[in-house]
Amino acid sequence: MKSFKILNPIEISIESFEIDTKDIAWYKIIVKTCETRTWSVLRRYSEFDTLHSNIKSNIKGIKLPPKKIRKSDDFLQSRKNELEKYLNDVIEAVNENVPVELVKFLKLDLFEPYSVLYELAFLLKKIKKCIQLSSLQLNALLLISSDSDLYQEITQQFSQIKIVKIKGSSKCDLHYSSLSRENLAVSVAYFTSAHELSLHHCYAENIRGFDKLKGTLRVLSFEGQSKSISTVLANGDSSPWEMLTRVNFTKSKLNKVDLNMELCPNLENLNLAGNRLIDIENLETLMKLTILDLSHNGLTAPTFLSLGNISILNICGNQISSLKPVGRLLGLMTLNASKNEVDDIEETAHLNRLPMLTEIDFSENPIAQKLDYRTQVLARVPRRAQELIIDGIIPSQEELSMANIFCALRDAENKKITAPSSRRNFALETKTIL
Repeated sequence: MKSFKILNPIEISIESFEIDTKDIAWYKIIVKTCETRTWSVLRRYSEFDTLHSNIKSNIKGIKLPPKKIRKSDDFLQSRKNELEKYLNDVIEAVNENVPVELVKFLKLDLFEPYSVLYELAFLLKKIKKCIQLSSLQLNALLLISSDSDLYQEITQQFSQIKIVKIKGSSKCDLHYSSLSRENLAVSVAYFTSAHELSLHHCYAENIRGFDKLKGTLRVLSFEGQSKSISTVLANGDSSPWEMLTRVNFTKSKLNKVDLNMELCPNLENLNLAGNRLIDIENLETLMKLTILDLSHNGLTAPTFLSLGNISILNICGNQISSLKPVGRLLGLMTLNASKNEVDDIEETAHLNRLPMLTEIDFSENPIAQKLDYRTQVLARVPRRAQELIIDGIIPSQEELSMANIFCALRDAENKKITAPSSRRNFALETKTIL
């Protein structure tokens, strides 16, 4: 029978019982290990019976209280005490070698560090390049001896993995335990060969060891709670991330881009979507940055003066009304400005300065509701009209023809406005001479 060698002492008590709507009695088992780590498990008598059938060869001489027809609360109280004694006798009998059935019954594989890591070690035998882990699994490594064979086996495997995905444990995962997401410390220092690291629903302040990845990491994705970018990028070490070319800080509640972005001199792709940014700053040192995602922030009038190398810009879902700053991005090829507040069609004329522009998206802006919106936009970017995709649709020949007509009408109107002014100036000059 498979068993786990668990070195931490396990304390068991049955706190109470409750009757459900089907008149079934459930016993609330409290499990305590690692001094302060506790959790609860609800089990009915039939589950105790199944457990006993599976492990009775390991616990000779220990008997499960016999099944009886429940008659009163006094009986259930007595049964609760008997089941508590049974579990403690079982724990004492198996000593450190806990059968896997008992591990599952008490949910040791979810919360007890050695059980968690035995399961992980088994999983690692099937994994070569990519692994997905929970913060509970990584936290368990901090709670066992670094000299143990189990620790050495797991960390040696970790050091060879190229792609690492870490998901923070949810409130639901921890609901019946004394643990909280806010205090669940983890380390990523073991992944010394990792090329990609993704952290989702994690607290940046709880993560250690980022500095150990600077020699290999190329892609870093972080989604969760973070006070600042420096919590992840600096993390006690201000040396640059020379290998890093792509960084995602999405839905991380960031309200500014701090100076530590300069620690990524070779960054090409930066995703800051879903934060609380109201302006863009401290990106001027990122000379290789070509892809920038600022969607779903709080931007109203961002400045892009120092971002001339940007070729793909996503500013969807902000409160931007002017496109003048975008007109300075001479390398821009793709612009997603959907779901903003651009209501003046003349704002699109700023894009006529962009010699490489091939795709724009203004859907769900006020201008998109205007009559002949698409042809009006094409008329204001005549240099790119033939190659410009608007809102995902290639302009039709009819739209291009109409745009040419609009351009001609505007030119004629401009001549009417400037001509009288020219004649007045000529008359004034003549009068002065006379």
